[in-house]
Amino acid sequence: MKKSKAGIFTLSSSSLIVCESLVTIIIIFLDTFLVSKLMKLTPGDYTGISLFNFLYYVIISLSTFVITPLFKKMSKSLAVSIGALFLAGLFIFVYMLGDNIVSYIWLLGCLSGLGTGINNAGFNNLLSDTISSKHQTIYFSVKNIIIFMIKTVFPLVLGVIIDFGSFALMCVLNALICIFIFVFSFLVKNKKTTPKSFNIIKFWRIVKQGKEETKPIKTLFLSAFFRGFCFDLIATIFTILLFFVSNGSDFKIGLFQTIFTALQLVSMFLFMKFYHKNRAKWFVFGSLGLILLSSIPVFISINLTSVLIFFGVYYFFRLFITTITDMRKPVLIRLLSMHSHSLEYNATYSLIYGISRGSSYLLLLISLAVSEVTMVYIVLGVNLLAYILYATTLYVLEKQLIAQDIRWKKEHQAELNIANESNKEIKEDVSSEIPVTIEQIKIKEA
Repeated sequence: MKKSKAGIFTLSSSSLIVCESLVTIIIIFLDTFLVSKLMKLTPGDYTGISLFNFLYYVIISLSTFVITPLFKKMSKSLAVSIGALFLAGLFIFVYMLGDNIVSYIWLLGCLSGLGTGINNAGFNNLLSDTISSKHQTIYFSVKNIIIFMIKTVFPLVLGVIIDFGSFALMCVLNALICIFIFVFSFLVKNKKTTPKSFNIIKFWRIVKQGKEETKPIKTLFLSAFFRGFCFDLIATIFTILLFFVSNGSDFKIGLFQTIFTALQLVSMFLFMKFYHKNRAKWFVFGSLGLILLSSIPVFISINLTSVLIFFGVYYFFRLFITTITDMRKPVLIRLLSMHSHSLEYNATYSLIYGISRGSSYLLLLISLAVSEVTMVYIVLGVNLLAYILYATTLYVLEKQLIAQDIRWKKEHQAELNIANESNKEIKEDVSSEIPVTIEQIKIKEA
């Protein structure tokens, strides 16, 4: 008998979705409206924005890497609680400083990164302890729809509150949201799992010495570097360009963010309906080609039309590329039967991704030596190059997974025949269901 959806969404799993949803609101504020506030306080000077984001992403990476080994003994949901307290303290601090925050940008970056990084560490490692593998598809589908709805509605909501209320009021509301995260985090219960070791050097050695078996992990880590370099900085450039063409209106910035996120919701449904690993080439390079073409008007002339066309296309089609990473990252360690190294795997990915994100803002700092327009051209051009490399590595990853599936099926054809006989519903298509079947077979063999 199949377990109902109601059975999947227990108090624990539902509370985890609530926590992630509330954190999403916090991230929207930090990534968009705090940046907008700094731009208003330092017109024409992007040093503060660059410094804030550099510290923010580097601290996220380092704090995630440092706290992950503690999960051998510490509850992962406790990390979410601690992260929420740090973020609540950040917003109280910002509220008290008012316009003087420009004098404490380094501290804002560190506090933001520390709170977000500790939260991320908890979320990255909670899923496998909270949701079983066979229920993750339904869980992810429902959670992603909720997250996208929040990303669609709340940029406009936050922009309205700030423009027609005040930035200080938004800080108070964010602090209250953090308190809710703190409360709901105690309702998330970890399943009892066997204690995991944490030996990062041993894991790196296994990945380095592995041949065909660990190629997908190496490719995923390489894609993490390119994604980190291009992903967030392009979003910051978008905020800067919108600031140029909207005269600093938080309402307009929030409105455009809402529209573009609504486009992502549509693209997510299209991806779920039509994507297959064998179509990765068309999804990845088709999306990449359209993004590159739409960027040409921005290089010709920075105006409202060129900015909206580029970022409308970018936000719609980037999801076709990034969702491949989001699908493969959680299951890759399981698919390669390296479950005992999941902590090291998540910590390494976060370290590479976070340092790359921080490093991208060094590019912004360096380019500040030239004019604002030239700065945008340099940064946007380099980031688009990183996007090309990111898309290419993802395509290679899909090819490697297909090759591994084929190789494994040849080696275990007899076991697959037995499984197919016992379960007529198993699909022959090489898809995300194959790893579950492989695990079932390996359990039988054991």
